[in-house]
Amino acid sequence: MRRGWCFIAALVVLATTGSCSDDSGKQQGECARDSDCGAGKYCSAGKCETTQVELADRTRVLERDPLFESVVVGASSLDFTFKDDASKAGLKAGDILVGTASGGYLRRATSVTLDGKKAHVETTDAALTDAVKNAQFKVILKSEGAELSGTTGQSLKQKLMVTVPLDGTELSTSGDFQVKISKGSISFGPTVDLELKIVNGAVEVFQASATGQAGIDLNLSASATTKLVSKSSEIKVAGPTQWALGCIMVGPLPVCADVELSFYVGSTASISAATSLTAGFDCSTSITAGARYEDGAWKTLWSPTGSCHGHPLEVTSKATVKTDVYVKPDIKVLLYKTTGPGISVKGYLEISGTRDECEAKLGAKAGLSGDLTYDLEILSKSIIKFNSPLFKWEVDLGGLQESWCEAGLPDAGLDAGKDAGSDTLADAALDAPVDAQWDAIDDAPADAAKDAPLDAKDDTQADVTKTDTFSTPGFVSIPAGTFVMGSPASEPCRGSNEDQHQVTLTHGFEISDHETTQGEFQALMGYNPSGFTSCGASCPVEWVTWYEAAAYCNALSAQKGLTACYDCTGSDAGVSCTESTSYSGSKIYDCPGYRLPTDAEREYAHRAGTTTAYYNGANDPAKCMACSDANADAISWYKCNSGSTTHPVKQKPANAWGLYDMAGNVWEWCHDWYQANLGSSAVVDPVVGSGSLRAVRGGNWNSTAGGMRTAFRGGYGPTLLLNRIGLRCSRTQ
Repeated sequence: MRRGWCFIAALVVLATTGSCSDDSGKQQGECARDSDCGAGKYCSAGKCETTQVELADRTRVLERDPLFESVVVGASSLDFTFKDDASKAGLKAGDILVGTASGGYLRRATSVTLDGKKAHVETTDAALTDAVKNAQFKVILKSEGAELSGTTGQSLKQKLMVTVPLDGTELSTSGDFQVKISKGSISFGPTVDLELKIVNGAVEVFQASATGQAGIDLNLSASATTKLVSKSSEIKVAGPTQWALGCIMVGPLPVCADVELSFYVGSTASISAATSLTAGFDCSTSITAGARYEDGAWKTLWSPTGSCHGHPLEVTSKATVKTDVYVKPDIKVLLYKTTGPGISVKGYLEISGTRDECEAKLGAKAGLSGDLTYDLEILSKSIIKFNSPLFKWEVDLGGLQESWCEAGLPDAGLDAGKDAGSDTLADAALDAPVDAQWDAIDDAPADAAKDAPLDAKDDTQADVTKTDTFSTPGFVSIPAGTFVMGSPASEPCRGSNEDQHQVTLTHGFEISDHETTQGEFQALMGYNPSGFTSCGASCPVEWVTWYEAAAYCNALSAQKGLTACYDCTGSDAGVSCTESTSYSGSKIYDCPGYRLPTDAEREYAHRAGTTTAYYNGANDPAKCMACSDANADAISWYKCNSGSTTHPVKQKPANAWGLYDMAGNVWEWCHDWYQANLGSSAVVDPVVGSGSLRAVRGGNWNSTAGGMRTAFRGGYGPTLLLNRIGLRCSRTQ
């Protein structure tokens, strides 16, 4: 199975050779190191060459220095040997060191110790934006033969298309549950494109996309000897296999990459009694999917197609069955031995239903899902890490419902059954293109890390009496009052950004009783940016930036003849907004028009006088990141019940103040900038007036149960486009 990969790196605006001279008068052919050439030039084969890959001032590619002899790459250190006194190399703490040894390294020097011709350098990982001022290039990793080429003329032909046989693979061999793949295979051969543009030391453009061919064929047999509440297993059936692609020179910059490929098979089952079943499916898919970062925002890229077929399904005795099995290839691209983007394609079969003495109600679904993983600290410390579902596609393979007990013989049992107790859902072949909804950012926003539950301790909440005052139709009046914001240390699933503190709101306000819908946004703004348009006009609008949310509130103010709370320029998706100069900071509470609720107002309205984790009660400490929490199910559309889509507003029960979908469906932008640490001091009419992220509240259709808690909060960049973020407007009364 061990084969090679193709690694192509090409400059979009690549190095060109031309006449050059620097301030010292050196002419072409007279350089020994990069410092002998002027700005925008580097030394190659004794000549100064022009390049648009400009290294940062402190970046050192010592392997190209005439003094260099060798380097030993350690986990957190570099040991250099030079041909002469090491002090002549001029190494200093703070230098960014880039090289090709041991598959490539990109490090920041934290200390330098010299000993004759040797230099020991303690290091930490660095990012490309530390090493490069300006650059624009593209890297292509191909699954079929092609050439590796760079400015130094290297070439290499490599190839990869991996097929792993799964015949006889045992997923679980415990005494109460056995799962075995009687016959099957999985194949995968993606092509990954990486594009990077750095301007003035900051990432301006980054794109990672993959075109993958995946084939899955699986026949499964499973048996349970007793009742199973929930049984899960996953095994690695191949890998990780790593292909060292090596390094090429892009101008003066060595670009180094590796590919790591693994294959997994897993299953989950809940079975009410001893039984056995057989089933199978086959899927094939072609995916072009990924994401592009440009102008401070992420945009998703996708074009998946595929088909799945079900194989015969049999359940041999009385039982309620819910089980699924999946196979998954997982590929990671490592830049300088550090995790970059990765993609996985998961093919799965889900079986559910009941088989009793007289009747079988069985069904099966087959599907494909794709995920793109980013750990982009190798590019820039300022770009967020995330794991992103790219698409999910599922087809119903049909169901079987048959009865065979004769009238008056309810206890006839299996002996009176048709074919003595085996029912089959025969081939339910379904071919259909993937029609999927997806997004490009992980559900966990900035600083929403979960802490372990602590000892139980009740928080306190000031009494708030809800009084009816005049409010706009579709809005609910919220009284002024005092409450405890955040979560107690004893609350399961709480985040580190939920400091408890007393908040007093001296102004009453009205807030929409529902999330702004696609129909409302379309009617007022003249366009619908949503990704889930098939959900309908009564579903929440999403795929809106903070700026678009602010512009919508302004438009609502204009419709009602009220003063705008935001200053906006541009239109539609190109709009940009700031707080009105008349209502900046805490003055926002004085604005008579519609605006986004502050972070504090949003939690106050969400709680509606409650102190529990959800507004309808406590949360299950065992379900923070799992399915399914009964109280969360009751009030919200989230990962466990949403079906990976938004839902029409007002389908779940409102809180005590008549507000719907305060948890789940879509995140909602808040007026404030996001502040992670709120502190414990009491505050009055708080508003965070500066920052880099805007606060979001409420969780969304892909959040886990922990994200449905009233105190759950996070922040995203104001230009972020995501099919999980919407809005609702409010107004001071």
